[in-house]
Amino acid sequence: MNIRKKLLNIFIFALILVLSGCGEQKTTENTQEGTSSEIGNDEETPLLETVAENEVTPYQLLYLMCGNAQELEFHYTVTRPDSKKEEIHFFQRKGEVSVDSFITQDMNGNDVFVRELEMDGKVHYIMDNEKVIKTYLAPAEDFLLYQMIEASQTTLERSAEEEGYMLYEYRLPFIQDETIQYQYCFFMKDNLLKKLTVSLGDKNEVTYEFTEFQQEITDAAAFHYPMDYAEESYDYSYNWEYMPPWWEIGNDQ
Repeated sequence: MNIRKKLLNIFIFALILVLSGCGEQKTTENTQEGTSSEIGNDEETPLLETVAENEVTPYQLLYLMCGNAQELEFHYTVTRPDSKKEEIHFFQRKGEVSVDSFITQDMNGNDVFVRELEMDGKVHYIMDNEKVIKTYLAPAEDFLLYQMIEASQTTLERSAEEEGYMLYEYRLPFIQDETIQYQYCFFMKDNLLKKLTVSLGDKNEVTYEFTEFQQEITDAAAFHYPMDYAEESYDYSYNWEYMPPWWEIGNDQ
């Protein structure tokens, strides 16, 4: 085991002791200052989670450890039910700057390499091969890390041991129709996040599989903002109401 992994395990063990009361209680109260009113509920009541003894919850891992790390990186693979191709993402954060590098498809099914760079109140979708940048207002609402943190701050619907994992289930309302909910299922093993499935209503689920979360940066070049690319700027945040910034890339060729 290398030094970095030892330090990470020590950190997680210390986190378990602090947040679980040295293992004396099985029901723990989330220590975040936020209340349910900050995530869309009306009543200002603390959020409770019932978890197995000495188990780190998704909230503790994503918000307390990852959210406070000055440097962070992880890879994840996305498998969608309507696509035969897997998407491989590489997320990194350094201080207040975050970048997600991935390959996706344009409207014609062609591969497009995208760097989604959030810094200084802007979100830049950088297509290096085409030398094009599309810039929107922050925050980056499609960053998976932000979505997972938001989901893990809600009330825990269910926790159970399943196929060698600790399963934690949460729900978020669908913005366009709050009668429909997203279901987030976090699969953790050895106090690390291994897999996540997300489904909307009765639609087939999307699966995300993770490497270990590391407190370091290995691809500093991903944070580079090119000054000589063609740029389009918009005065709103990008979300799923709009076509993806890379959708029409190369369509005029």
